[in-house]
Amino acid sequence: MARKRANDYDDKRQAILDRSAVLFSAHGYDRASMNKIAEACGVSKANLYHYYKDKEGLLFDVIRFHLKELLDVVEAADNPDAPPETRLHDLIAALLEAYRDADSQHNVQISSMRFLPKERQAELKGMERDLV
Repeated sequence: MARKRANDYDDKRQAILDRSAVLFSAHGYDRASMNKIAEACGVSKANLYHYYKDKEGLLFDVIRFHLKELLDVVEAADNPDAPPETRLHDLIAALLEAYRDADSQHNVQISSMRFLPKERQAELKGMERDLV
């Protein structure tokens, strides 16, 4: 029988993504092992593998969730009926606020996407284009 997801699965996964982003940003994706990630997240390596089968999947989700959050912020802030100056101001303000606490995620996006396979990079670059 398949193992059921815990009620706090999404919260724990988000905590793993946040801590991994800090670790990747500070030490580099290539120098962060799953052991170091598990230790930084305060979980066992086996527990980490419950959430992510490999480091590549973890990196992909760090960037993907960051870009998804930014896209959601832009969508929520955009008002096509507003005057152009107001619309631009609101979009810029919303994006700046979203970036306020996302230094690590942004740094990982910029510096580590190159470690992903081309197909995964293409998906993320598509999200970046949508954001722009």
